[in-house]
Amino acid sequence: MTTLKTCFPILVWLIVCLPQASYGQEFCRCEFENKTYSAIGTNAACNAYCYNKIHCEIAFSAVGANASTVSKVGLDVQKYRSDSYRITATHIAALEKRDITKLSSVKFLAEALPLFMRATYFRESVANTLTIAKMMELDKDITGFLKDQTPTIARIFSGEAKPLTGKWGDKHSYFIGAGVIRFTHANGVQLVSVVFAGEGQP
Repeated sequence: MTTLKTCFPILVWLIVCLPQASYGQEFCRCEFENKTYSAIGTNAACNAYCYNKIHCEIAFSAVGANASTVSKVGLDVQKYRSDSYRITATHIAALEKRDITKLSSVKFLAEALPLFMRATYFRESVANTLTIAKMMELDKDITGFLKDQTPTIARIFSGEAKPLTGKWGDKHSYFIGAGVIRFTHANGVQLVSVVFAGEGQP
């Protein structure tokens, strides 16, 4: 079963299923087994979770996690909610000003990137597919990768380094581009975070 959701309780945007095409930048999207279609979100402040090309979740900036799932993985719900909205507000303000210096700072990315990714998979619908144990394993791998690669991500986001494709651990792979991270996990999950739009985009 394919699930498409919008996840920000204040802003509403359009998630559409469109015939697949070739795009010049990495959109926030899920690709399905049926290659005729893909689910596309906004071109910035957007994150996508896709499991085995059949289950898609879209999140806006750091907002989208489910409170009960956050609690089940052992995190403080109120602190998580407060951090998510604070980071989202900072994110949107930096996007409005096109403040790439802010968006590519190690300090911002170290706190924001885990929240961006978690916004897509800390959800009951994902827990029903992966189980909480597997979700926590995924989270450990994702946060480990981000902690390890944040300095590199910051350099690529700022334009100081070129986009990079590589392996993380024995089983996982990743791509880091200008404003974009894609992480492919060995369990069939692909996560995409579009922090800011590429050059020439609004």
